Amino acid sequence: MKTLTRAEGDVGPPRHAEVVPAFVAASIRAPLDGWAGPIHPSELVRWARKGDLTETERANLRKVIVKRTRVRAEHFWSQPTGVRLVKGWQTRFADRDRKRLERLPLTEERPLEVWTLREVKEHLFLPLERTLELLARLEAMYWQPPSPASRIAPTELMEQTAPVAVTPELQQLADAVLELPWLKGVSSHDLRFGHGADAPLPDWIRTQVQGSTVPESFLKLLERLLAAEQLTAAEEAKDIAVAAARDCAPKGADTAAIERWVSIFLRRHISPTGPGRILADVGAEFGVTRERIRQICESFEEYLAEVQPATPALDRALRAAARVAPAQVDDLDEQLRRFIGDDAGMASLVPWAAVLGRDKLPIRCQKTRTSVRGKFLEVVMVHAADEADWVQAMIRHVSRDSSMFGCTNLLRVAGRLALKEGVAPGQEAISAALVSTDGFRWLDEETGWFSLGDSSTSSVALRVRKILAIAHDSIGTDEIAGALASDDMMLYREESTLGLATPPVHVLRELFKGWPWLEVVQRGRYRPGPGFDPTGALSGVEQALVDVITAHDGVACRIELKEVVIGKLGMTDVLLAHVLGSSPIVERIEHGLYKLRGRRIGDGALGAARRRMRERFTRGLVDTDANQFSVKVTEATMRNEQYTVPSLFKAKLAGKHHRLFSADGTELGFGRVGQAGSLAGVNRYFPAVRAGDQYVIALRDDGLVVEHVSHAESPRSSPPP
Repeated sequence: MKTLTRAEGDVGPPRHAEVVPAFVAASIRAPLDGWAGPIHPSELVRWARKGDLTETERANLRKVIVKRTRVRAEHFWSQPTGVRLVKGWQTRFADRDRKRLERLPLTEERPLEVWTLREVKEHLFLPLERTLELLARLEAMYWQPPSPASRIAPTELMEQTAPVAVTPELQQLADAVLELPWLKGVSSHDLRFGHGADAPLPDWIRTQVQGSTVPESFLKLLERLLAAEQLTAAEEAKDIAVAAARDCAPKGADTAAIERWVSIFLRRHISPTGPGRILADVGAEFGVTRERIRQICESFEEYLAEVQPATPALDRALRAAARVAPAQVDDLDEQLRRFIGDDAGMASLVPWAAVLGRDKLPIRCQKTRTSVRGKFLEVVMVHAADEADWVQAMIRHVSRDSSMFGCTNLLRVAGRLALKEGVAPGQEAISAALVSTDGFRWLDEETGWFSLGDSSTSSVALRVRKILAIAHDSIGTDEIAGALASDDMMLYREESTLGLATPPVHVLRELFKGWPWLEVVQRGRYRPGPGFDPTGALSGVEQALVDVITAHDGVACRIELKEVVIGKLGMTDVLLAHVLGSSPIVERIEHGLYKLRGRRIGDGALGAARRRMRERFTRGLVDTDANQFSVKVTEATMRNEQYTVPSLFKAKLAGKHHRLFSADGTELGFGRVGQAGSLAGVNRYFPAVRAGDQYVIALRDDGLVVEHVSHAESPRSSPPP
């Protein structure tokens, strides 16, 4: 969990948060859940966010703190509060609270600072939470927030240790630590690897080794990190319990007593067989009552759930088990012994992870009854925890495909699960999960094509509706497939979403059978059924295209479509290109000529359209001789200056620089014809040129003669001199 020490861009002057006094805040390790995200314990005495906590929020935090620290309550009761009374403190309290504080028998020999928490509470006759509230408010009146460098950190790192020179060997040690894959997930206040800084652990290590010396504790931390990589899960559990015993075991206890507490806790939770041992068995082994075992283990459990230490060995063992699962726990323990260790088993590591505050695990253990030689036995099976999750993810992927194409196939579903979810269930598992889902229908079981839910409202169905709305006759499945395959918009969506290819024709035929508004004329041909309503199937632009193409006997030029869409409807050429490329009702016959799908064209419509397009293209061109050619100036050529040389002259002019002359013989400069046959370098010699004008270019032995013909001028018929 990421700890926020302040809201980004939302800070104020550091101050006391007035939640608990400093001696209580110093004992809190893990962040607290607050109104603006996790609150680090150091913020309780150094609040730097823009807004103050409300009284309700402070009271809620106080309740959480009291609940967390109740296993260490005896330690707090005997601690001096360290809070003093300053001049004018009475003005900050209501009459009832002021009178309670004034009744405290304070003397010069025993001021409030030396009173223990127990003494203050007993004299105030208040609950613990109210006592902490009054002490925090008193402390806030004179509190000077500590510097960021003094924030709470693990004790060992806060000690002043002798400096150690940064040698090449130490640098290599740091580099080896930085290679650890789990290092980024280690909290700066981790139970075993905390460093107390705000920066992530890898960044902090890099910063430390950039200097000439580092504390000796830094070297020890690197060694602990490397050693943790070699631990088994059982060894790591003991390491964590020993570290937690510093706060959970009785204060002042000797080494033997601490080791006894650690052994009790580990015996309760870590076992080579089963999920651990019951309280009565542990109590019998150590000669104490069941209730005392519960108290000891509870102190560790609450503390570890609060700090949530890093557990690379446990995580490694659980991931390995997830890859092997499903399997019997005994077989799994034997196979993964190098990860688990001799003193633990997978059946105990799963609940152990829950003790450490892990709510999402890659595996789960489940008891199953099985028959062996006629006898029923209860065995523990280990299953991957994501077995249920991948089914939901699969339904999401299938629903997304169905909304587009109305169907999908097993191979695509398996690929999506592997690429997006990181799971690889087999074909039988995927098929079984799909067949049990409402609305499932096989389209071709042999090749894995199927539909899920109502496909009659999919993107494909909307496109088929458009075709049927204009068709004069029945429409074939192959024609529909061609419309889908040539849909630029659908192809773009496919590419951007690892998309599905157009289904085969026989799959589309099966898909169409489930659409009630389609009527089968013969195998593979369809017409609108009784429930088909063409209203609203076409957009305004599509209807305009239908009218234009119909008016020209079934075939229209692009320029004729452009005149209507841009000139009459006020749309853009970009929109026209989009509609022509994506609308299923329009089919391109050849360059610049379009027809309607599902409609016949007139006998001479295609030839007439070609003539109209040729006439429009040659209209207004200047007559040229055999050694001349003309090019039009457009807005595009005004920008990129690329004029296409006719193929008749391309072989002679391409790939060369040519001298340019004006019509009166004046040398202008040089132009170049590229290998692709594009002439460039002309516009700069004719600053008055505008879109719609022409250049008449004549070839001569020493270069090219270029004449600018304005759009307003009449076409010339004589060659330039």
